[in-house]
Amino acid sequence: MKSRKSNAVKCSTDFYDYYSIPFPVKAVGRIQKNKYLCSQLEKLHPCFSDDCCFDSRIRFSANGLRADVVVMQKFRLAEYKRQNHHKPIYIEELKKIPFFNDHKIKAGIALAALALALLIFLVCFYTRYRQKQESMQTLKTSVSADFNESKELELAPDSFFAIKTFFETISLYDGKVSDFSWKLNGFTQDYNLSLQNIFPEQLLNSLPQVSFSSVTYDNKVPLMSAQFKGALQSSDFLANETVAVNELSAAFRDFLFQKKINIIEETVKPCGIKAKLPYDLSLFKSLLEYCVKEEIPFSSLSINMSKDGVLFYAGISTSQIKNQGDFYKCLLENAGAFFITKEIPADNSALKSSPQKQTAKLSSAKNEIIIGKILRTDGAAIEFYKDENGRIKQR
Repeated sequence: MKSRKSNAVKCSTDFYDYYSIPFPVKAVGRIQKNKYLCSQLEKLHPCFSDDCCFDSRIRFSANGLRADVVVMQKFRLAEYKRQNHHKPIYIEELKKIPFFNDHKIKAGIALAALALALLIFLVCFYTRYRQKQESMQTLKTSVSADFNESKELELAPDSFFAIKTFFETISLYDGKVSDFSWKLNGFTQDYNLSLQNIFPEQLLNSLPQVSFSSVTYDNKVPLMSAQFKGALQSSDFLANETVAVNELSAAFRDFLFQKKINIIEETVKPCGIKAKLPYDLSLFKSLLEYCVKEEIPFSSLSINMSKDGVLFYAGISTSQIKNQGDFYKCLLENAGAFFITKEIPADNSALKSSPQKQTAKLSSAKNEIIIGKILRTDGAAIEFYKDENGRIKQR
């Protein structure tokens, strides 16, 4: 049996160069290894170029990893391989370690081809899986969109659903509103109301999101304030529509003058008008009818009721909300909730004395003898008199 060494090409040291190079752990990968060894051979080999080729072996040494590298000219390596039937080459420095082993190269090529085939298979499989998932998702989205669209057409409330529900409930229970304010903050509507003659649970049944202050009572009539919010979507605004704020403000001002409504203040930036109306339901309705007809893009609105009249403020916005006239129509339909009807109590005993008491008071006054009167600095008068028993009293 021939020895392994006798079957190897006896390579003369004149045709190769051998290097033992310290090798870092971070360059263990195949690509990193070749890149690192090339950079080192360019420093160590006197004529290292594209005409050269090299093979290496990594081994452990007392000082760490080392790379044993053999460098040969490509044409010289090809000549040796052809002469010795492509057997590996052994060198004098490492007699038992083969270099330039064709079986290793072929195995590497086969492994690379297998990896490439596997990669192609995975790409094809993933592509078909992705296409199937996208097709199913498209179908699911289409069905969901159709369902949601039909559901929105039937059930979705409008932008002012909350406030319309609120006023419908107030009117149902004959509640009253003494103060009302609405303000638009981006996509949020803030509502604040001062209420009387209605209880919290009556409103919570319709709008659970309403928050209330503590309830006080005036002659058994409940008084409280309520706050809640309404939401708007970007689709609720009219896009790419320029609002002529100055023209709307001027027209609104002319209407107020025409109705002889007193304008208290007018602002320019932001644009707004504050006016005061008499405590008159018909005039208040005519103002709301104008808002419904013109559908003015208000950004804020406040209505304050008092014995002296109705204080009305409206801020005009540059953004137009769709169907904002429905908001004003809701206020118009429930305008009576802002006005309290004054009724004369059926029992007038608190306002009028009985005839017997009035007669006794007159007879008692006849027996009184006025002694004198003192005027105080604040204008009040103190009167001194003698009663029927002769005692001095004051009042």
